[in-house]
Amino acid sequence: MKKKGIIKYSSYGFSYLIKKKYIIEGRKNKILNKEFKWNKPLILIQGLKDNVVTPDVPEKIVKKIKGKQIQIKLLKNSDHRLSDPFDLKIINDSIQSIIKN
Repeated sequence: MKKKGIIKYSSYGFSYLIKKKYIIEGRKNKILNKEFKWNKPLILIQGLKDNVVTPDVPEKIVKKIKGKQIQIKLLKNSDHRLSDPFDLKIINDSIQSIIKN
């Protein structure tokens, strides 16, 4: 990345080109850098078998948000992709619950 400003990253059989600018901007805008207000319902869904995002991240996010309608759903057998039928049902049900309220 130092020489070309770009790196190839592979995960779950897919490859991505990541630019240095993306990393710099991501660090600058990182959600955990400061508190923020959120006045809408928010549901954070985390797979406990996720090997990319650790299970403590949703809790860290919640601590930075000033809002009243925030939930964390931890899925015991789910990974980072949240793409199994069970995961997709949880995501869909969560969206529907927000729409109804």
